[in-house]
Amino acid sequence: MTSNEISSVTMIGALPPLKGNAYYCMKLSSEISESIEVNFISFKRLYPNFLYPGGVIDSDRQFKVKERKNLKIWRTISYLNPVSWIRAALLTSTSVVHLQWWSLPLAPVYLVILLLLKLQKKKIIFTVHNVVPHEKSPIDQWLTSMVLSFGIKFIVHTEDGREKLAKAFQISKDRISVIHMPVHDMYPAAELTDEEIRVKHQLPPAGPVLLFFGNIRPYKGLDTLIKAMPDVVGACPGAHLLVAGQSWGNWDKNYGQIIRSLGLEDSVTEILDYVPMSEVANLFEVTDLIVLPYKHFDAQSGIGNVALAMKKPLVVTSVGGLEELVRDERAVCPPEDVPALAQTITRVLTNADLQKKLSMDSAHLGELYSWPAAAAKTINAYKEC
Repeated sequence: MTSNEISSVTMIGALPPLKGNAYYCMKLSSEISESIEVNFISFKRLYPNFLYPGGVIDSDRQFKVKERKNLKIWRTISYLNPVSWIRAALLTSTSVVHLQWWSLPLAPVYLVILLLLKLQKKKIIFTVHNVVPHEKSPIDQWLTSMVLSFGIKFIVHTEDGREKLAKAFQISKDRISVIHMPVHDMYPAAELTDEEIRVKHQLPPAGPVLLFFGNIRPYKGLDTLIKAMPDVVGACPGAHLLVAGQSWGNWDKNYGQIIRSLGLEDSVTEILDYVPMSEVANLFEVTDLIVLPYKHFDAQSGIGNVALAMKKPLVVTSVGGLEELVRDERAVCPPEDVPALAQTITRVLTNADLQKKLSMDSAHLGELYSWPAAAAKTINAYKEC
């Protein structure tokens, strides 16, 4: 591909206080604005809550965009106002437009914007956060194909994502750049001691704590982790599972009944709510091991990148880009395999040297997956448009 100089770019996505991929957009646009001018056209209102059970607004005051000289922001797009979609397309004054693609309900909005951008002969680049939607439906492939057909360059977060994007949408691999999702380092440091955190969340006063964090959705495999806990507790007395996040389904039917049937009421603590930014570090601080037991996945994990930022050891399943979050195969197991997951967790919890190594690996990967590095690679992708 040819390489061209670039002095400015327009980015379209979400910014705080919206959720979605707002933190990613906030950090990436801020880093890129250190080198070139960024015009960010943000959603003002995202889709209705029933389309995203986790909610679309983050009320935490620490979740906000900091002013920067080369970063201009227009909060223009309203999901239910087609006129705002047209206005967003007409606001673009740069030759390269970078769209964040992360959720299928955005398709109607994006298709209108993309058609108008194409008429203006804009060069369109996508960051495809989820190559395959987490919960599939028959029209997913068709709508996603329509949206991505406007792109001349694509960014994904994993090599696995590159392979799947190329295959699913017949896109030449030389048009797809792999830029690892940077570490999520926006969370304030823990304000409480380990003992205070345990008391606050009614955790046992001692013993290893496993953390399952984030929106609770079927593909994330929490049921597999719960079923593995009897063997984990048997091998590591006092081991405790902390589940923190909003449930996207019937908690009791999907998970509560399993906990009771296995007699794990005293070994599992649930915080079934959205965790504000100011509280996240406290939960990670008290945790000995972060577990990502996903059943299937075609992206990179924001939760895993929080763990890297906080130098926490991880156990992951061999799906999507999760294996790129660890450097030791002893911390990886097959998906939906209860005995293997229990064995992997036990292996880590009973080996202090391995725990230390995994923590050091997380620290090293956190340095490698930095925001300045991601920004530089993204600008190089713009030059190839």
